[in-house]
Amino acid sequence: MNAARNAARADRAAFADPRAPPYWHGSPKQDRFKAHGSPLGTENVKRTKQTLGWPPDPPFLMPEPALAHFGEALERGAKADADWDVRWLAQAEAFPALAAEPHGALCGDLPIGWDADIPVF
Repeated sequence: MNAARNAARADRAAFADPRAPPYWHGSPKQDRFKAHGSPLGTENVKRTKQTLGWPPDPPFLMPEPALAHFGEALERGAKADADWDVRWLAQAEAFPALAAEPHGALCGDLPIGWDADIPVF
């Protein structure tokens, strides 16, 4: 089962091992609360990159496989968005009253009579 899962993931870009602790490279922040959200600092960035086997320069590195994967995600997202629009329009044509409520909410409009049950003081 693991072999099948790993084979299925082999064509995907891997960004980080979620099981790896933050700052696993020997930073003084390792296993401390400061490991979450504090800036690494130049020396810790260098240590982390060395641990990952990445080149020390440039200071910010986006590996090509990750960049390609993000580009594919943009394409998939654009297609999914277009598919959603087609399905939404078909649903709105078939059930206009049902479509009006979420459409109004998304546009910031309140439904007619929304304030009818609010007591007056």
